[in-house]
Amino acid sequence: MADPNHHLRSDGFLVLLYVDDITILYPDDTTKAAVEVNTRLSEMYEIINPNHPHEFLTIEIHCGQNGTNTGIGLGLKACIATMFK
Repeated sequence: MADPNHHLRSDGFLVLLYVDDITILYPDDTTKAAVEVNTRLSEMYEIINPNHPHEFLTIEIHCGQNGTNTGIGLGLKACIATMFK
């Protein structure tokens, strides 16, 4: 079953949508496409562009794992904490 909020192109350009949250992930070679999408969205909507997101839908995002500039890690600490309050 396809998720209508998850858009992945063959070049690795990924867009995740949920209500009023959007995350765009892309490899370096698709930066031009990412900038174009961001520009078009900002023409239609008021958006905030954090350089490195730290959270999306209560999922923690950790970039540059283990002291490197590559890799991405996801954490559910905040989500789990709210489940057991």
